[in-house]
Amino acid sequence: MALYYSCDSHVVEPPEVFAGLDKEFGTCAPYYVQDPPGKKGTYIVLGNLQMNIGRMGIAGSRLDDPKTVERMERLKEQDTDGPNIM
Repeated sequence: MALYYSCDSHVVEPPEVFAGLDKEFGTCAPYYVQDPPGKKGTYIVLGNLQMNIGRMGIAGSRLDDPKTVERMERLKEQDTDGPNIM
């Protein structure tokens, strides 16, 4: 039986990457906020959009799918593939 491994990894840049961008791009520059009003967590702000950085690493998933946004449903979905530990 052949073994397959998921190598679809994502990198989310640290806040330091965005430092100083506002000098060049003004209000169009992305930036991080911690616990914005009414929300909990770390968000990246792109214009009028605030996105939780935890959502940026879920490739091929839709934010309106419970398997993406609901913690227990996400774990069940991950179990369907079954990890192969080396």
